[in-house]
Amino acid sequence: MPEIRALHLARLRLIKGRAACRNRLHKARNRVVPAQPGARLRQLEIRIGQRDAELVRLVMEDPALAHSCGIRLPIPGIGPVAAIAPGVEMPEPGTMDGKEAA
Repeated sequence: MPEIRALHLARLRLIKGRAACRNRLHKARNRVVPAQPGARLRQLEIRIGQRDAELVRLVMEDPALAHSCGIRLPIPGIGPVAAIAPGVEMPEPGTMDGKEAA
């Protein structure tokens, strides 16, 4: 589970980097400037895809996480990564006391 959590956090950092690149591209006025953020954006997209695939693989190896993700996947608008996030970021509800749940 710590490996999955670390991978999830690394993915979140990449997502923030992608948003920053998109903002720089949007604000760039010079035609030469977008080349560097554009290349960085493509690189980030590839790395995010790799993290997504690795997250799905690791979660499918853990029966409890795979089960909880399987429950969330049929919900409209929930994809594999969104289904994984709650299981990685917080423990199962039955394993927490009242203070932890709040």
